[in-house]
Amino acid sequence: MQLQKTFVVGNLARNPQYSPGLNGKQSRCSFRVLVTNRWGSSEDEKHTEGFNVVTFGTQADNCGKYLEKGQEAGVEGEHRTRSYTDGNDVKYITELVANRVQFGRKSQAEQTEAVEDVDESSIPDMG
Repeated sequence: MQLQKTFVVGNLARNPQYSPGLNGKQSRCSFRVLVTNRWGSSEDEKHTEGFNVVTFGTQADNCGKYLEKGQEAGVEGEHRTRSYTDGNDVKYITELVANRVQFGRKSQAEQTEAVEDVDESSIPDMG
């Protein structure tokens, strides 16, 4: 038996990007979840990973409507890697395709500060 399942709980790095389903296509919503692991008592003893998440259909509609930057979210899904062409270059992106999204607390000063303190460009893409 084989199984690939990922669980991520963190805060949204920015507001979701929502595309409504038009002309028979499913709606799509993508967002990035930041997960910071801390150890010890020093502020320097932490590591943040960024996970790209994508949802489709009704779940995408709800994520686009209710999620916002800094909000907690729990995501269960599967990693998928896809390619796209940027000019003459083929690029790859790994995303967490969500089967389930649990909405957490809305933005609070502490959560928003935690997201704003992170330079998103320095976070490796893990999903």
